[in-house]
Amino acid sequence: SDKDYSNPTTDFCDSIQGKAYSYVDPLNEEFIDNSAGEFDKKFLVGQIDAKFIYAGNDEYPLWEILDAISSECEELISFFDEERILNKNVLETIKKDNDEYHGYENFLFLEDLSVNQKYRGFGIGKLLIKNLLIDHSKNASFAFLKAFPKQYSGHKKWSTEERKQAKKIITTEFKDRDLSTSQKKLVKLYSECGFKLIKGNKEHMIMDLFSEESHEFLKDSL
Repeated sequence: SDKDYSNPTTDFCDSIQGKAYSYVDPLNEEFIDNSAGEFDKKFLVGQIDAKFIYAGNDEYPLWEILDAISSECEELISFFDEERILNKNVLETIKKDNDEYHGYENFLFLEDLSVNQKYRGFGIGKLLIKNLLIDHSKNASFAFLKAFPKQYSGHKKWSTEERKQAKKIITTEFKDRDLSTSQKKLVKLYSECGFKLIKGNKEHMIMDLFSEESHEFLKDSL
């Protein structure tokens, strides 16, 4: 299961994983609806959680830093070589030559995007992605994400009861879309934001934060 280090213990901070995690900054953007008119009542419309990974350090290997975050983040290690340089499939995806990336570039990992059912379809997801990238992309070279619908997380290991509960959520909140349809919808959303499916991969996507496409996506919010 994914690790939760939002409130790390002293023992964790003193461990190797804890020290490796010191090269990670948790990020969060929220969209709040204040239209209720009451100052002390705010409705969370949507939010995005991400990590800023300081890959430019010599103290810990990249795999150890990614492993300290979560199992999903650990999956990213397959896209790098031992020198922290992006592999051939990733470079071909973002149309970069190998000598343009020298390893040790900081990057973002977009972990979770959620929008309240009532507010879906109004571009709030895109707005949250834009705001996060604008606020935190200046010191990063690229951004990763995994386009997998969270309502299907762990679906291969669901018990009968878990499957029944998941079915209720999928029916009421996600229009009874199956896994394939839900995933295609996510890929479409992220593609419109400038992310590209990594060559040979059906879930992981990347955005080159120095590309013309990313600048085009972000400029309207500046």
